Amino acid sequence: PVAGLCVDVVLFPQDPLKTRLQAASGFRRAGGFHGVYSGLSSAVVGSVPSASLFWVTYDGAKHAAARWFPEPAERWPGLVYMCSAAVGETVACFVRVPVENVKQKMQARMYPTLLTAVRGVMASHSNPLTGFYTGYGITVMRDIPFAFIQFPLYEHAKVLL
Repeated sequence: PVAGLCVDVVLFPQDPLKTRLQAASGFRRAGGFHGVYSGLSSAVVGSVPSASLFWVTYDGAKHAAARWFPEPAERWPGLVYMCSAAVGETVACFVRVPVENVKQKMQARMYPTLLTAVRGVMASHSNPLTGFYTGYGITVMRDIPFAFIQFPLYEHAKVLL
């Protein structure tokens, strides 16, 4: 999780530039190259909890699969890694998606601070939580195929090293 936080901070400027290029108001009006670290506070607040939640869930799912289905888990470990990663991503997105929604609002310069962005997202829907979870399903659908490839490779690399 700490390594992920370091990567988030170092590579952060790429994200607001991409978000501003996609903004309805246009790149320049959305902030252009100014304030490329807008929204970093949201990313920092969510990075470690999201990564921690993923790893705890992934590891727990791997161990549960080995305990509940010992023969298939031993026979098809790649399938266990894929399913465990899918569960981990699904759970981690409960933190990741609200953080992303707040971060994107700050990157588009809709809100100047983390607190005003959180309040704004809450006020934008009749149910205060709805705004935070906008895009949850599509984010999970994006992340699971990536995890299906990444985690069997990760586990295999651990064995080789």
